Amino acid sequence: MGYTENSGVYKEYDSTGQAWCAYFVSWCLKTAGISVYGTQGAAAAFAYMAENEGKGTFHGKGSGYSPKIGDLFLKDYNGVDWASHIGIVRTDAANGSFSSVEGNSSNSVASNTRNVSDYCYVTPPFNGSSVGAAPLAPQREIVIELPGGLGKIYTYETWNREEHGYSAWNSDSAQKKLITVSKQRNEYSFDGEGYGFVGKRYVVAMTSTFGDIGDYVDIYCADGRVINAVIGDEKSQTYEDWDNNPANKWGHENGQIVVEFLTNWSANPLHENPSSNGGVLKVINLGNYFNYPEYAIGFDGTGGVADSNSGKSITSIQTMSYIGASVDFRENPLNSKKMLNQNNIELYISGAEGVIYKPVVVDEITWETEAYGSPAQLEFTIIKDAYISFEEGDQVIFKYKGAPAFYGFIFQKQRTKQHHIKVTAYDQTRYFKNSDCFVFEGCTATEIVKSICNDYKIAYGQLEDTGIKLPLTVCDNVQVFQIIENALDYTVAQGGYRFLLWDNFGSLVLAPKFWYKKNYVVCDFTAQDFDYTTTINEGTYTRVKLYYDNDQTGTREVYIRDKSAEYPKFGVLQYCSTLDEGEDGVKKAEEIIKITTNKIRKLDIKGALGDVTVRGGTQVYVELNLGDIIQKKWMECFSAKHTFKNGEHFMDLHLVGGQFI
Repeated sequence: MGYTENSGVYKEYDSTGQAWCAYFVSWCLKTAGISVYGTQGAAAAFAYMAENEGKGTFHGKGSGYSPKIGDLFLKDYNGVDWASHIGIVRTDAANGSFSSVEGNSSNSVASNTRNVSDYCYVTPPFNGSSVGAAPLAPQREIVIELPGGLGKIYTYETWNREEHGYSAWNSDSAQKKLITVSKQRNEYSFDGEGYGFVGKRYVVAMTSTFGDIGDYVDIYCADGRVINAVIGDEKSQTYEDWDNNPANKWGHENGQIVVEFLTNWSANPLHENPSSNGGVLKVINLGNYFNYPEYAIGFDGTGGVADSNSGKSITSIQTMSYIGASVDFRENPLNSKKMLNQNNIELYISGAEGVIYKPVVVDEITWETEAYGSPAQLEFTIIKDAYISFEEGDQVIFKYKGAPAFYGFIFQKQRTKQHHIKVTAYDQTRYFKNSDCFVFEGCTATEIVKSICNDYKIAYGQLEDTGIKLPLTVCDNVQVFQIIENALDYTVAQGGYRFLLWDNFGSLVLAPKFWYKKNYVVCDFTAQDFDYTTTINEGTYTRVKLYYDNDQTGTREVYIRDKSAEYPKFGVLQYCSTLDEGEDGVKKAEEIIKITTNKIRKLDIKGALGDVTVRGGTQVYVELNLGDIIQKKWMECFSAKHTFKNGEHFMDLHLVGGQFI
């Protein structure tokens, strides 16, 4: 999905470079094991063969037929030899529409919502009731039985090495070839947890006992699970300078580590190893990806990733199993206490069994907040003595001059030889960096926030009603921050207020943005310095060019809104993009040019007098002579960094609003 042609020439799906919606459908059907249509470049061919040759079932436009998953839809079919477009039905029709997957939609593979009444349909011969027909057969089946008690430990290695700063795979190696070929076929991916995939198969490292790099392997585990995989790296079985602990015939640690997952996890810091399945019983080698790439997605998978586009559309969610007890809400142990510390700074760590420590702070304390999509962070360095003892997950409380500033949890400790410990803590919204799956319908953003908070045992206080109910929303492996921001964006798009969400000293608050104006003035007196930048190097355009490829006429329709003559010093700075079917090119180009013609301004305030009520998302009044303009306006703090040192408190602010980004 999302694969886009290059400069109007598209040959990925056996196309000859011309309009390729029918080629894409042909490729999908053949990949699913349906070969009766061959490779067709004309959309009408599928309807003609179904209607006149019995190759599938034809359903005429206006027949009242309700399309099902896997059907083909055709636009403007003339009954003989012409149709303007063809695609595949992705969801069963409901309320007069369905979701599609189709090629050559604005030059790419895309999913769109289509009206049932606008098309005729073909139901391909699936040879059974399930969409996709019979699964593809493997090239071979070589069974490798393992002695009892092996493979009880899983480990990992980094697959996307260069992105983590490691040495790249050798350019002529099989490991590199697997990455290159799978990327070319748009089958290289990582799931939400970070596991590498080729098609629907995990990528693993194993010894040569089980096959070569690129071989398909099904790994049968003691708990009944089957891991559908592709071998992406070979475990060394000989002593080398770089490996003084080689594997035996079965794997490392005398065969205890048979499977090593290839992931996007870094080795520094170390990631937790995947959980065990109780051992590996046997491995079946099923062929090779380089010779038979279709099998990466066309097999009858029993343990790989499920196809989220098959079967009935998801409209609800039900927890089938929940093993173990969840944590309860954690309370701030000092919320109502006042224990003034040195230099008006109160910093406490609540350790094991409720013991509260007042550590000796070295140098400075920094507290950083952002308006959207990021938790508040507190960093400080303390002296480790014989009495203080704390762990990751313990609570941190910070106040300044009696005013509450930060409540959160320790996520990282970094030690030095001088017995100093640098501590990084985050507030409760750190848990919104989790990825999750939810199904919502008819809920407001407020109700979604409450539901998530109750699930993660996050304490909340004043959550104002956003007022706008969302339509059916299915979230698959999406970061919780993004789920909430999407709900808040929808609220604005439907005419509601812009809301901000933040952690108020251990109690989440959701309120309209206009509530966050502070009686704070940024001026020559309160700010030590500022960095003010103007630029036309990014985000500024004097010409907007939009285009749509009309499958029916074979014409690329181009819409241009040009204001370069009004800004001769800027020259021609062009923004170019595609249009979706039905979009108004003139209107959209005008909307874009209105907000992109002016130069971009950036404003960072340095060393302003500190105020703990100013944080990411709050609005402050700015009164500064910036040189080319005098700014006298309310501006939003996109981010705020507070520094507390030697009894002094200053803050750095990044301010946005209007032309300021």
